[in-house]
Amino acid sequence: MKINLLFSVMTLLFFAGCSTEPPIPVEPEIRYGKIFVQSNTPGAAIFLNGTATGKITPDTVTAPAGNVSLRLEKEGYIPFSLSVVVFADSVTNLTLTMEVLVAQKVVLLEEFSNVSCVPCVNTNRILAKLPESGYSKEKVVIVKYSANYPSPLDPHYLHAKSDMDSRLMFYTVFSTPTIFIDGTVKPVASDSNSIKSSLDSKITATPKFRITIKDSMAASEYKVSITLQNLDTTGIEISDLLLHTVITESQISYLTPPGSNGETLFKNVARKMLPSKDGETLSSLNLFNTVSYSRKIAIHSAWNQANLRCIVFVQNKITKEVYQAASTY
Repeated sequence: MKINLLFSVMTLLFFAGCSTEPPIPVEPEIRYGKIFVQSNTPGAAIFLNGTATGKITPDTVTAPAGNVSLRLEKEGYIPFSLSVVVFADSVTNLTLTMEVLVAQKVVLLEEFSNVSCVPCVNTNRILAKLPESGYSKEKVVIVKYSANYPSPLDPHYLHAKSDMDSRLMFYTVFSTPTIFIDGTVKPVASDSNSIKSSLDSKITATPKFRITIKDSMAASEYKVSITLQNLDTTGIEISDLLLHTVITESQISYLTPPGSNGETLFKNVARKMLPSKDGETLSSLNLFNTVSYSRKIAIHSAWNQANLRCIVFVQNKITKEVYQAASTY
């Protein structure tokens, strides 16, 4: 019995002395290949497996061998995704076609008004009810310019006199209320059916441009970023086009009427035009090209920054036609 016990102890010691650490698993080597990506529209952002590569087409990205997910994104285009097989130590060439997003025509309604204009009260009521009739802010953008008649003391006119005078002269407006739709159609301002019929004639038009607009507040500044894409300007002289940017207040309210027509609430009031009343030329905008603009303005003490909005539109300075509009409403 003692011999067997001694043998067992010696056997255990022997194997204990011969024990080794478990082997460290060896990670398989990751091999890489490359993908050269180009698209029908240059400048599309390249994403690999859902992560932005920081590169835009045309360019080459490095990817692990095997199946990877590739995606292209560009403003104004439908995102394009596909699965790609990447071969180690080789280059895969891809030429991808991105489809343009269908742009919706946004109609611009410009109203010329005055705080002492009695007929303007009825017109303003008609315009306020347009969204209830299907003319949403995604379809129709409204901006109210203030005239100096019948009262030259209209506070909204005096606040932006130079800008207001410019629009009054551009359309040769001599009475209020006056409405222009897309710059060329002048409905009866007191007739809701006339206004709606005029809007209908423009809403179905094929848009010539796509406009994307974003705004933000930073300290005491109001900032606006604008992206403009030329969709189809066939037959249009680009040098005749102007980009107008109008800072507005969605509503301005008073405890007592500032004029003699009894109104205390005013909507979509134009406050300032940027970069100036003259707008900005688009001579560098080629067909299918996209350009970006940045605007900023110090917030005036008279403005309610919570109600600040921005309206942008492309207008022909010769024919006065507005081809597209957009807003941050």
